[in-house]
Formats: sequence, C-alpha cells, structure tokens
Amino acid sequence: MTDVARSLARKSRSFYRLPLFVKVWFFPTLALLLISKMMIFIFSFRRISKLLGETLGADPFLPLLRPDQKNYAVLIAMTVNLAARYLPLGKDCFPKAVTARILLGVYGVPYCVFFGVKRTGDGIKAHAWVFSGAHCVCGGRRSFWRYRVLNVVASPGLINTDG
Repeated sequence: MTDVARSLARKSRSFYRLPLFVKVWFFPTLALLLISKMMIFIFSFRRISKLLGETLGADPFLPLLRPDQKNYAVLIAMTVNLAARYLPLGKDCFPKAVTARILLGVYGVPYCVFFGVKRTGDGIKAHAWVFSGAHCVCGGRRSFWRYRVLNVVASPGLINTDG
C-alpha cells in the first residue's frame, strides 16, 4: 500500500469516528470559510462587523449558555477548526471567526466575537476570536491574555440596551 493510500485510509477512519454534526457540516463549513475569506477582501471591516452582530465596545464579557447550547458550541468549534486545517487560509483568524459566528447564529447559540491587538517587535498584530459561554469556539483560549480587546461584537439582542 502506498503512502498516499495509507494516509487516505487513516483520514477516512478518522472522519468516520467524528460526530454526525461535524460530518454533515464539514463541507458546508469549508465553503463558508472560503466565502468569508472572499468577503474580507471585497468589503471593509466596518461593513463586515455590522453583519456579525451588535457592537458593544471594548469591555469583554462572556454570554451564558444552556446545556444544549453548550453542546452546539463544542460541535461548531470542532467543525470550524477541523475544516480550517484543510484550507490554505494560513494563520488568518478572521474567516474562522466569521464562519463560527454564522454557524452559532444558525443554531441560536449566544456568542461574542472579540477583536484585539498586541505590540510586536515590528509593529502591531491584530486578532479575532470567538467565545460562546466559557467555550472558545475559535482563535485560542489564551487570546484574552495575549491581546488587548478593542471591540466586542455579540449576538443580536444579547444585551438589553433599553434600560
């Protein structure tokens, strides 16, 4: 058996063991990641951030989840992060954040998309990450320690600003 055939057989066995949710959403998630990447090149950040939800400033917080919503958050995180490994996105976090937000919105799971920056030796580095409850959907759990939060975009209607 050739190396390519062995690798394909191993990946097929791994895919077979994944939860049904991940198997069903894997290829649509690949498409969403590609569409998100194209949107980022075509539209301004301001336009895209309006589509993500309600902009709430720079004070980070995490929405609370019901147990069923937590399960969806975990499955969506698994799907987005797995699909992103198979696309040549590089270390681009923004398409993953947009895709995670879309899937969380489809299932009605509260989320917060965080945008932050940090100083590096040669300038400033930006980063986007998504949390749903205490679960990191994409972008890295340690992002709060590594980046200064500049903006939080949350699920529409998550915060009641009327009173």
